[in-house]
Amino acid sequence: MGIILSDGTLVEELEPPEVPAMMEDIPGGAPGLLPIAALGSPLLVVVPMWNESNPRPGRPEVVRVFWGDDVVSCREWEAPVLPEELEFHVPVEVLVEGVHKVSYDLKLANTNLPTPSLALTLTIDRTPPLLSAEDEGALKFDPEVIGEEGVSYRYLEENDDLLVADVPAYHTPMPGDRILWYWDRQLYDYELVDERTLYQEDMGKPLQLEYSGEMIRERGDGARFAHYELYDRAGNRSARSRQVQLNVSATPPSRVLQWPQVSDTKGSGEEVTFDLNAFNGGLFVTVAPEAIIEPGETVAVQWAAPGAVGSFTTDDDSAKAGQFPIPDDKISAHSAKVIPVYYEVTDLKGVKHPSALRRVRVSRLTSGFPAAQIKEATTARLYLSDVGTSATITLATWFLISTDHRVTLTVTGPAQAGGSVTYPVLTAHPVSVAEMDNGLGSNGDVTVPKSFLQTLARGQQFRVLVMVSFDGGETWPAEPNFPALSLTLFD
Repeated sequence: MGIILSDGTLVEELEPPEVPAMMEDIPGGAPGLLPIAALGSPLLVVVPMWNESNPRPGRPEVVRVFWGDDVVSCREWEAPVLPEELEFHVPVEVLVEGVHKVSYDLKLANTNLPTPSLALTLTIDRTPPLLSAEDEGALKFDPEVIGEEGVSYRYLEENDDLLVADVPAYHTPMPGDRILWYWDRQLYDYELVDERTLYQEDMGKPLQLEYSGEMIRERGDGARFAHYELYDRAGNRSARSRQVQLNVSATPPSRVLQWPQVSDTKGSGEEVTFDLNAFNGGLFVTVAPEAIIEPGETVAVQWAAPGAVGSFTTDDDSAKAGQFPIPDDKISAHSAKVIPVYYEVTDLKGVKHPSALRRVRVSRLTSGFPAAQIKEATTARLYLSDVGTSATITLATWFLISTDHRVTLTVTGPAQAGGSVTYPVLTAHPVSVAEMDNGLGSNGDVTVPKSFLQTLARGQQFRVLVMVSFDGGETWPAEPNFPALSLTLFD
């Protein structure tokens, strides 16, 4: 028989009781799991307040709380029920391992028979996870690290900077289990690495733990001890696994990267000299043979500071017998400068290790330059009668010509009217790739107008002056640095 409410509703079963200590259910987990920490004292059970309550003297309302089929607590009221009076306790002695049902029944003041509640299912787990009996549950590592060499820096570089361990299958794994793993510098130090909670999708799959190279290096080289322990979701703790001792040498050896050798230079110290005017082409930078470079690592030579005009970065593919060529057109920009030359070794983790820096003092480039020519001139003379609307100027290629070069070309001489006059033919003109091969003016595009030439004094010499900046116009010589062309002008 149930309870008939004032609106005529028949209630045959009441809401189940509440157990605040009960853990939330998870997929694949035990229903109504109680944490082990809640089992050391009487278990709190809360009965929901019911409708139509009206206890009074001689007509009490009665609640009995059941643990399975047994009544473990009973309370009656002849006065209004207070909220704190709905809290009951299940005695510790019945909180034994297993699946249990907790429920209650209620007899109202106006009924003769009690109405039962729905039962709440609870699970008590007092059994800790049981590790594999094989080798006391010890972690299983790559055989390569179980030995004298152990966990070396080379092993970590070749294995994505990770040491991976397999956890032997243990008895009755359940969703919600936690595994904590350790990397100890001394036996039984319990130096935690990390922890992980297992879920339903982890069940039946191999379980692996990761020890990062960063952590291994941080805790240093020497004998180290790896182990783990398990906690089930209730909080039961397993025995500690047997500790596995590993020899660790994860700290990379100190890099010794001496400065490079530069061909065609003089000197043996940090600073060497390079005479551009004695250079015949074919400059090489050689990595020091004593440099520690591991297999698989890459080397790049840096010629001059990165980003500077005339700087150049080589790569492994350009080297022959350990020599890295420097293109001729990356040399003259450093005329009268001191530049750094070094190499970088990139290890398997992508970390760059720079070598000691060598300073190369480059002499000023002063030779190997042509003088400009006027196409219409004969020997040392120019006749205006041989000139059309303009005279064509050419400038042959020169030693170490580069697109970094800028050319200023002027025509200057005494004027018929007195004094001197100058005509700017080119001003900071950038050398093109075609001009590197053919020189300037080969297409007839460098000219001086006949109208300007007509302003010059006859029978006197005028000059074609060339000034070249080798570093993209950053610096210029104080005066023309190419030979001047001197011609006598006639009508």
